[in-house]
Amino acid sequence: MAGVGPDDIDLVELADNTAWHVLAWPEFFGFFEPGQSDWMLNHGELGIDGRLPINPSGGFLSFGEATTAQGVLQVCELVWQLRRQAQGRQVPEARVGLSAVLGLGANGASVVLKA
Repeated sequence: MAGVGPDDIDLVELADNTAWHVLAWPEFFGFFEPGQSDWMLNHGELGIDGRLPINPSGGFLSFGEATTAQGVLQVCELVWQLRRQAQGRQVPEARVGLSAVLGLGANGASVVLKA
């Protein structure tokens, strides 16, 4: 609905309260082929300078597993990244960001922001 595909996304902020999320969600969203995420992680492709930076903010666990606030914090991080205000964790050339959060049960949301 946002008019962008996996190749257009420059960074992702996603719920990472388990390692499974970091490995599975990029594959579910079509960023990588099934089984490729662990290779991408091991080769630095999910870091700030990698092919698909994931959670340059530090992710879910870095701010105390605040599930109800996570969606808001993800959007804030995307805005800071797209405005080039994410000092110390800036993704170079970031123009499109995706957030994805999953709460208790089936509560979840995803947002795409463009600079």
